Amino acid sequence: MKKIILLLSLMALISSCGEVAGTDEELIDEVPTDDHRIFVTKDTYNGNLGGIVGANAKCQAAADKANLTRTYKAIISDATQMANTLLSFTGAVYTVNAANVRQLVVTIGSDLWSADSKSLISLIL
Repeated sequence: MKKIILLLSLMALISSCGEVAGTDEELIDEVPTDDHRIFVTKDTYNGNLGGIVGANAKCQAAADKANLTRTYKAIISDATQMANTLLSFTGAVYTVNAANVRQLVVTIGSDLWSADSKSLISLIL
């Protein structure tokens, strides 16, 4: 629960799989086409995100503002749905800094849910 609250409070955001359409050399949003990108927005919110749909819309708006082209969704849970049931990952997950340097978060997306929250937060901030 602490991990979910921490992620929610940081409004951590993660990409969907994106289009799988090439080799690992082909990059979309600075990551290979079959991998994922995670980022934190600088925007602040009062906690009323409009539920999961509203949080996803805010996430996508932040991605659009940053000229990212994939579909992005918020890492968020509510009273009936956990983030790990809302988001499915098949590839690696990366952060990308302002200089477009990738940093691997997890090699298999499903490992994101078992990652230590302090380690995860330190990677995405």
